[in-house]
Amino acid sequence: MNGTRGTAIHDLKGERARFSFQEVAGWPDGKQRTKLTTRLQGLAVQVHTEGLLVTLAAMMAGDSDDSRLANALSRWLLRESPLRALFDPATAAEAGPRLLLERAAGAGRSDYAALQTETVAFFDMMKLFATALDKSAKHEKGGAG
Repeated sequence: MNGTRGTAIHDLKGERARFSFQEVAGWPDGKQRTKLTTRLQGLAVQVHTEGLLVTLAAMMAGDSDDSRLANALSRWLLRESPLRALFDPATAAEAGPRLLLERAAGAGRSDYAALQTETVAFFDMMKLFATALDKSAKHEKGGAG
């Protein structure tokens, strides 16, 4: 059993990495990528200090960069991650920040904790790829690097 759990954790990390990379790789190079990368710098800490619900609500009320990141998080948690099993599969097509907010607000303590932990890991993974791709793009253009 322990081997199965280890495999599941490894698979979750791999799935999270693939999804995060694909999401970040789709961002345009330049100022927008740099802005999104900068925004990601504080999101994991914000989730730790303010909680998933407050952070997600603030992102929904924020600018287009926050909206883009909230949509990515919603797609990950509601459609792609193994945690999607916590939700009604019939609503997966509607995966968006509002639905995630509703589901997280109605989640039990342990499910909410799992969602919050995965959110922190997701934003940390996105930050890693965003920083790497932003630096790579700047290096290729002869900028800092």
